[in-house]
Amino acid sequence: MTVYIGVDFHARQQTISYLTTEDGEIQRRQLDHGQPDEVRQFYGQFAGQRVVVAFESSGRGAWFEELLEELGCEIWIGHATAIRLFARRRQKNDRRDADLILELLVRGDFPRIHRYESGSRLTEPAEDKTRAGTIAADTVAPDLGRTTGRAVPTFAGVEDEDR
Repeated sequence: MTVYIGVDFHARQQTISYLTTEDGEIQRRQLDHGQPDEVRQFYGQFAGQRVVVAFESSGRGAWFEELLEELGCEIWIGHATAIRLFARRRQKNDRRDADLILELLVRGDFPRIHRYESGSRLTEPAEDKTRAGTIAADTVAPDLGRTTGRAVPTFAGVEDEDR
């Protein structure tokens, strides 16, 4: 049996839509991150089964990913903008978002992005190479009045008139 779980993840809580292949019935739940034992208990109840947990990419979910890995769950992180394109309504709410993520997961349309497994993540900071091959946007087009400092790609060996 497989358990599919779509999660709308926020800093303080998560809204969940899930189903098992055994009964196919969609169930919903909301978990408070202030109650970590409750979160662990919910995901731990599926031990011994294949559990696929899908949610949008977020910068706040490292602890959640670690918990899911510890419990043996498959983690699928989705591209937030691509997920939004599948929404039938513009109006968003947590339940609809969780339902949409679950639907895309079960249907096979979930826009999954690459995720490094915990064993392959760097434990020490790597040398910062983000500036290699880039220049600041405000130096490319200073007349636009933007000073965002965003990095833009350069094209090695290509002159401006060739672009």
